Amino acid sequence: MEHTFSLINFTKRIMPRYHGNHKPAPASSVAEQVVAASAIPTHAPCMDAQVSPETGSRKRPALTEPFAGALPCVADLVPVVDWQTVAQVVCHQAAGLAAQGRLQTLEGRLRRLPRKVLETNPWLLYWSGVCCMPLSPEQGRADFEQAYRVFHDQNTRGTTHQTISGMLHAWVGIVDSILLSRTDYSPLGGWIAALGDILRDHPTFPSLELEARVTQAMLGALTQHQPQHPDVSFWEQRARQLLQCGLEINQQFILGNRLFLHYLHKGDTATTAWVLHTLKAQADNPSAAIQVEWQVSQALYSLMRVSADACLDAVTEGLEIARNSGAHSGDFQLYALGVQAALVKGNREAAQGFLGNLGTLLIATRHLDASHYHYLLAWNSASQHDLPRAIEHARLALTLAEAAAAPYAQAL
Repeated sequence: MEHTFSLINFTKRIMPRYHGNHKPAPASSVAEQVVAASAIPTHAPCMDAQVSPETGSRKRPALTEPFAGALPCVADLVPVVDWQTVAQVVCHQAAGLAAQGRLQTLEGRLRRLPRKVLETNPWLLYWSGVCCMPLSPEQGRADFEQAYRVFHDQNTRGTTHQTISGMLHAWVGIVDSILLSRTDYSPLGGWIAALGDILRDHPTFPSLELEARVTQAMLGALTQHQPQHPDVSFWEQRARQLLQCGLEINQQFILGNRLFLHYLHKGDTATTAWVLHTLKAQADNPSAAIQVEWQVSQALYSLMRVSADACLDAVTEGLEIARNSGAHSGDFQLYALGVQAALVKGNREAAQGFLGNLGTLLIATRHLDASHYHYLLAWNSASQHDLPRAIEHARLALTLAEAAAAPYAQAL
């Protein structure tokens, strides 16, 4: 019965009464109501089968529930849906849903659109990529790259504010997905060059927020893949300036974290401390994921200063935040830092415990994570005076770092 009542409520909300004196609702109104109807359970009768995901055509499925035939199918009540208008409504709502962390809701609305509509609208492709990033950055990259191609094609036919903004958003998504996947950084070289081409023709950013996003992505790409690039100092200075421009708190921490890692790789202790101080002074209720990243940064800085106890305190607090919030994106880094701090202290038992937890998080395709894991195993073996095994793990770590095209990991 509950499914039947859901469908009745659905039809009451979005379907006009079909009688002679009724005036049909405007297309945009119907579109908004169709989008809102995504809150209805997907197992409600007629809902999933009303539209072919490939063609957008409709057919009426046979109902197997006791009420089959008692209610008209949605596809019969709405013989024509303007999917382009529905797509516009989804695009209009996407940024707000993403900002609220409601990516599952956004993904559900995107998946209800016909595939042809999704693939021809670059902003829908972009938001599809955003939805994939937490669990599958590789799939997110595919969507971002397709969005970039569509935006680029539109730009060749005539530059507009929207096409430049779209290209830059998609570019950031591509670079962030490559960095987050931690598998192979070699594609970053082409995308570093691509940004140079975009900015040569369009040197002014559409907004400060977008400039900050591009800056953090470019600095991350250069730090991890091309630290010798001649433009590194330019992006470093721009990141320092933007860090003091009062950005939204989560964007502030993302940018600050990239700048922090840049100085950490350079061994610049004083400026690394300045970045952490600046972020702490401007902190105002960041998300749980950002709080975890903050503890990762604190642990890294403590280890840089050879303060193993402070490093372990940050690791413990970061893992506690992750357990309470479900924000586990920093778990691998925290366990790895725990291994290093424990080895510095000479606590082999604690190091072994952290290594065990670290091993459960390994994903075979993530070469950089595997490289760091074997680097830590080499360190652990060396601390036990097992040099043959230490050399074996060190060689494997180097091979994996080379496969990932990550100079800093190769140097380690």
